[in-house]
Amino acid sequence: MSPRSTRWRVREVLGEALRNWGAVPLKTISAVTIVAALVAGLVLVELRVAMSATSAVEEYVAAGGHVVVVDGRDGVLIPAKQCEELNAEQFTKAAGTVVEEGVVEVVSSPGHPVRLVATSSALPSILDPSLPVIHAAGAFAGTSAASRFALSDGSVVGLEGLGSVRMLGALDASDRAPEYSAALLSPSLFGSAQRCFVEMEPFVGEAGREIVAAAYGGHDDVRIGALAPNGRFGDDPEQIVLSRSTKLLWPILASMLAVVASADAWFRRSSVALYRAYGMGRTDVILMLGAEWMATALPAFSIGVAVALAVQLQSGGGLTIETLAFGLRSATAVCAGSIAVFVALEFGALTRRPIAILLKDQ
Repeated sequence: MSPRSTRWRVREVLGEALRNWGAVPLKTISAVTIVAALVAGLVLVELRVAMSATSAVEEYVAAGGHVVVVDGRDGVLIPAKQCEELNAEQFTKAAGTVVEEGVVEVVSSPGHPVRLVATSSALPSILDPSLPVIHAAGAFAGTSAASRFALSDGSVVGLEGLGSVRMLGALDASDRAPEYSAALLSPSLFGSAQRCFVEMEPFVGEAGREIVAAAYGGHDDVRIGALAPNGRFGDDPEQIVLSRSTKLLWPILASMLAVVASADAWFRRSSVALYRAYGMGRTDVILMLGAEWMATALPAFSIGVAVALAVQLQSGGGLTIETLAFGLRSATAVCAGSIAVFVALEFGALTRRPIAILLKDQ
């Protein structure tokens, strides 16, 4: 075979890479299997970290983690107007008040009084996010009260001294305010209120409490706090994921794979010299070696991600679009990173060496 007088075409370089890749099937299959196993393990860990963080925050939000509560000190009533005006704020999801509370007797069940809570129209949807805001006369029944008095959506109950009241629906406040589970909540609006509940948009953070404090500025007799029992006001799941310790494993894996691939190419330096002698330029050599590595990395990473997703679903861990995208981004980043490191190592350590030195081991 005589040395080539023309440069190699890209198609020829890629074809040579594929022939080299499939020349030793056992080596190729072993490399794909090992890389796929490493990727599957890391992606599975990442998926579970992301799912755990997301689930924790979802539970926190469901419990009212982003709800600010305004109370009057020592039972003092607070202005309801300021609370209702917070509905117009940019980061406010809903704001509602508890106007007054009392105890009434159900006509159909003598001797069995029920707690009646007058609220603004937005409050039921804050205590139970599944409920819409309804501007209508009637009352919402807490789950315990609905079960106790056999109340359902649209039914009518007679209350001593108040006449007939139509039920607007059942209210499940077990997560956010279980004390209202055995009560009837009747939307109404007066000039003063006992409590104000303000649900902010998720992850507004301390800014939400500052917005509420500004609305009640000048009122020294109010107390502002968070509904969530742990006192936290906002946990950003993105920050939880970014602070995880497992993120350090990805650059380690990328570097390790790149070094292994570079070591494999280094032991083939005599064959690289022959390619160079037959007209293959430095860039062509890098392209060929990089294509060989990509032919191993792409199927390995695809198999690894697929296995991780299958294990996650099989174990009942579940998936969301966010966690799926997170796992895919992580795997794609480490694949691209390993290729970049590999190319840099090969260009510096292999292709820049003279052909004679590379050939001396032949």
